[in-house]
Amino acid sequence: MSYLVTQRTREIGIPIALGAGSVNALALVVRRGAMLALAGSAIGAAALAAVALVASYIPARRARSLDPSSALRAE
Repeated sequence: MSYLVTQRTREIGIPIALGAGSVNALALVVRRGAMLALAGSAIGAAALAAVALVASYIPARRARSLDPSSALRAE
């Protein structure tokens, strides 16, 4: 976010100079940060779900190939 503010200093400064107020500049930066955080959370949640599905699929595939009679004899 610091890099973003540094790169957009003029873009942020013009509305302040025209009377928009510093609250609007603050809202602009916070809104951008919130959007980035939400996007990162969504991507992270999708990746976590994919890993959980793969972690469940491998044992399920192994269980599918068991012979029921040998599984009952083992206990």
